[in-house]
Amino acid sequence: MQPACGIFDHISAQPPLDPYPLEFQDAYFGIQLHTNFRSCGHGQCRRLLKLKGTPDLLLLIAIDDTESSNPSKSKSKDPQHPFDVTNLEEASNMFKKMLKQRPRPSIVRFTQLLGQVAKLEHYSVAISWYKQITLLGMGLVPDACTLNIIVNCFCRLNQMGGSFSVLALFFKLGLQPDVTTLNILIRGLGQDNRVDEATSLVRKMEAFGEGCKPNVITFGTLIASCKQGQNDRAIQMLRMMEKNDCKPNVVVYSTIIDSLCKDKLVAKAFNLFSEMKSKGIPPNIVTYTSLFQGLCRLGQWKEASRFFEEMNNNGISPNVQTFSALVDCLCKGAS
Repeated sequence: MQPACGIFDHISAQPPLDPYPLEFQDAYFGIQLHTNFRSCGHGQCRRLLKLKGTPDLLLLIAIDDTESSNPSKSKSKDPQHPFDVTNLEEASNMFKKMLKQRPRPSIVRFTQLLGQVAKLEHYSVAISWYKQITLLGMGLVPDACTLNIIVNCFCRLNQMGGSFSVLALFFKLGLQPDVTTLNILIRGLGQDNRVDEATSLVRKMEAFGEGCKPNVITFGTLIASCKQGQNDRAIQMLRMMEKNDCKPNVVVYSTIIDSLCKDKLVAKAFNLFSEMKSKGIPPNIVTYTSLFQGLCRLGQWKEASRFFEEMNNNGISPNVQTFSALVDCLCKGAS
């Protein structure tokens, strides 16, 4: 259960996510976590609702299913319940109290507090406290959960050297990094515009051992790190994903389609649109809105209007961005 806790703390420690597509990726990741949490009866699923944005429907279903299956556990006041601090002052007071406790709390409890501090986006503080409990004679040895949190903190601070030094510590302590650890590093490299290094890390992942095979989160993160104008690279990563027997999902396709449309490569975007449908991957509102806006950018008002009707006929409800583009389309089309 402890590895699952560490992964969970990593996700809940994320700062407010950028707009689509990363928000959807974390929701998808949350669904995967619920399978593990249900099996161990952890009962902390509701905390995932603190992720930015409206929870995905499947995520809500997973939460309700988990809590209804374990009603007593989900409502219990477990003394080992993760801390629910709301600001740094509360966290600091708790940390000082824990330092004075005898016997001293376990690394698991300190890790839970570090996760909460990271969740509050005080990454430097989390790193400082981590060093205090592990390097200053306290005798606490970090576990994989602890190290995942600290890797994430260094990445959030764009201190990739620190992140990789913690990765080295995994091996020094005889711990096994997993796909989550490496996905954090890949995201950090991507955010630091080091996409070549991120791609190289993906190619080497399986060499890290069992449990490090790239997954849909890995490739989705890598593709999302491609900036506008890097569409060929993104499509290459899509093909790499397929060669690794990792099935792309609607998020991956929509990410590339959106980038193509922003670069006015709408014909290529529609080719991918046809490809995903032929593979049985249903487009969502993000896919349709990206293509609709792409047509509008090219001034293809009639085509955009027809595509809007197609979207409605397929049962896709427009969102604010779609309506905004539609108004623009109608106004310019009329002129």
